Amino acid sequence: MKIFYSLAKKIILYITSCLAGICLFLGLISLGLNSTVMDSDFHGKLFEKNSIYTEVHNEVKNLLHSIFTDYNDSPQLNEQQNEIFYLLQESISPNMIRTNLDSIREGLFKYFRGDINFLPDIRLDTDSLPNIPSQDDNPQDVSDKKGVKSLETADPGQVLSKIKRVSLTAVLRSINRSDILDQLLSVKLFYFINGYVSRIFILVITVLFLLALLLSKKPKDVIEWLFASFITTGLFNLLTAVFGLVLCYKVVPENIDKFAMFIPLEFEVILAYIQDCILPISLYCMVLAILTLIMSFCILSLGRIVNKVSVSKIIKIKISDKYRKIAEYSTLAVLFVFFTGLLSFNVYSFKKEFVSRNFTSVISKLTSANAYTEVVSAKDDTIYTLQVKLVNSKDNSPISGIQISVSGKTDTPEKYHNLTNITDETGSVKFTLGKGTFRLEFSSPHKPAEYLLPSPFLFDLQSVGTTILTVNLDEYKDSSKKTGITEIEFLDENNLPVEKIELYVDNTEKSQEDRDPSIEKDDESLKDPDKYCSVTNEEGIAVLKLPEGSYNVTISPDKFPKDYTIPESLVINCSADLTTRYTIRLAKKQSEASTP
Repeated sequence: MKIFYSLAKKIILYITSCLAGICLFLGLISLGLNSTVMDSDFHGKLFEKNSIYTEVHNEVKNLLHSIFTDYNDSPQLNEQQNEIFYLLQESISPNMIRTNLDSIREGLFKYFRGDINFLPDIRLDTDSLPNIPSQDDNPQDVSDKKGVKSLETADPGQVLSKIKRVSLTAVLRSINRSDILDQLLSVKLFYFINGYVSRIFILVITVLFLLALLLSKKPKDVIEWLFASFITTGLFNLLTAVFGLVLCYKVVPENIDKFAMFIPLEFEVILAYIQDCILPISLYCMVLAILTLIMSFCILSLGRIVNKVSVSKIIKIKISDKYRKIAEYSTLAVLFVFFTGLLSFNVYSFKKEFVSRNFTSVISKLTSANAYTEVVSAKDDTIYTLQVKLVNSKDNSPISGIQISVSGKTDTPEKYHNLTNITDETGSVKFTLGKGTFRLEFSSPHKPAEYLLPSPFLFDLQSVGTTILTVNLDEYKDSSKKTGITEIEFLDENNLPVEKIELYVDNTEKSQEDRDPSIEKDDESLKDPDKYCSVTNEEGIAVLKLPEGSYNVTISPDKFPKDYTIPESLVINCSADLTTRYTIRLAKKQSEASTP
């Protein structure tokens, strides 16, 4: 029986010493992280060292310049929108970038530590904006009692100059990047846990040490317990240091392209910054490993000196031999109960604050990130609804009679949608869809020349419920030149579409404007190849967008299929009130048709 008791005691002492060593290692790592990668000033020094301010300024300038170049003079943007693009481009300055990076860096770390509950704001350097006076600027302008123009009459420069800050949270939500908010909340959870690590682990080490004293009858057992604890701490620190060095100089350089996917900076800058974050922790762990290993062997050497000293002399209990053992165990038991209660109170406080800060939702998202969730079809199929509303960009009046087509495939379950509807008197149309990405196309079968319709674009429908998409349309500058759409379809003998047939409009057949001398001619419009030449697509359809009138369509023989007879010229009528389609069924040449 004594053998089993002695064996059980040694196992418990070994397990508690290893646990104490792991807790000591985690506590020391926590202190190292708090003074390096989890410290705002540490990253401020790295920003200066790696020229982050200059790199970010160049990236932002290049990004805005490319956006401005792509959308400049675009028919989809009005004059005010182009001016806002220009003002944003001119407002980016090195001082603005530095101020924003510093405020975002400090604000993020305050958010992580729980000092603030919201993400920091992005500050706009509107004071440095160029002075672009409005066309309506006049001392006699209508103003309110304070002499300030209303937003309806203010130009974009005046409106933008009123904006000093933009919420980072609002920006992330507006671009549908809630995943970044979840990741930031996960980092905040790590900071929260790290704040409790030091005191909880100190109490755990104390409780484990008192338990070791209760189970140890000789100082030799206590010395061995301390030796095992420090040697465990030293080994974990050594492994962490080696792992950090391998990660710093082997893993990260080989996978830097994956990091660059999320950070729009140069590879060299990202690599240098990550290495500067990992290397101090690795060196810190290496120093700790050396110190704890030295201390463990010093403790082992000390055990030979105090081998014959009793535990009562170590804790300096002076009492008669009759009650010495009782006093020793009673004192240790009281201390054990006290520190165990203190540990329980801290764990309870941790759990209570954990729930109050709603970190349970973060844990739920992390644990179910790779889990498979069975999707049950809802009885109400209108869970995902897209409402498209068309308004006039001048007076925000609704635009009716515009045909909108939505096509795409839902994610789960996989189902292809191809729906078409026309906007009602409120300028709106609704589509019952599912979660997924859809292609939106706009066409006007009744009034094709009244508004400038946007090009087809993709829309990502992710929100449950009704998502409202408002599109502003500009009127054509010259609404007197009404145009129509004519579709010419080519089919073979099997009624299959024939693609890549080129056709063009022969101007010998005059349009209505050419035939009527009272109508002023526009010779430049006849030179537009986008309106007067077309090629059949995969569906065998060639689309022509022409002013109202009659036209003579000629088929180009150069790209016509050699197996078929070229049809004669076709006279078409183009009307602004409808889309006209002509179907031409091709016939094979006589030699080909007579072949058995």
